[in-house]
Amino acid sequence: MPLTFVSGIFNFKNMIKRNSKGQFVKGCASINPKGSKRPEMSGDRNGHWKGGITYRDGYRFISCHNHPFKNGRGYVREHRLVMEKHLNRYLDTKEVIHHLNGDTLDNRIKNLQLLPNKSTHTKLHTRPAGWHHSKETKQKFRTIARNRKNNHLITYCGKTQCLSAWAEEFNIDRGTLAHRIKYAKWSIEKAFTKQANSSH
Repeated sequence: MPLTFVSGIFNFKNMIKRNSKGQFVKGCASINPKGSKRPEMSGDRNGHWKGGITYRDGYRFISCHNHPFKNGRGYVREHRLVMEKHLNRYLDTKEVIHHLNGDTLDNRIKNLQLLPNKSTHTKLHTRPAGWHHSKETKQKFRTIARNRKNNHLITYCGKTQCLSAWAEEFNIDRGTLAHRIKYAKWSIEKAFTKQANSSH
């Protein structure tokens, strides 16, 4: 059934069909049995062809149209292809590949671990009970948080820093300092020099 052209846009009304479940589906099967509108412009014949490699969600995908578990565009995650080649078999849909060094683009076989299911993979990424960041990492997070553009900087005695840094320096709770300055309208000097127990 040919496409109709109305007001400068394609009218897909005639192409809407129902699948076996009765759901509406838009498709191009009536134009081309292979599902491509312009097969002469697909693959390496297309000007946007990138060698059959694409990236999505931090993973590298390889064009593999003959693969039984390809996605809708005919691509498969590279790490799955590497593991399949190593095992000389297709992976089961439940099987998951874990990247040992955490780099999802490092698809060397020595960096890949085959796991039986998602549950096992999730356990590898779950922090054990009692686990904490190191002091260096916590300090790094604090530094990042204090250098945000929306932080309210306060200058006192020629020194400028955010409220959290002042709270740490004067050993006063940050919430207490924020209340004194924002709601109680204390002066900066009074807010910093009065201890929490003497503020009431």
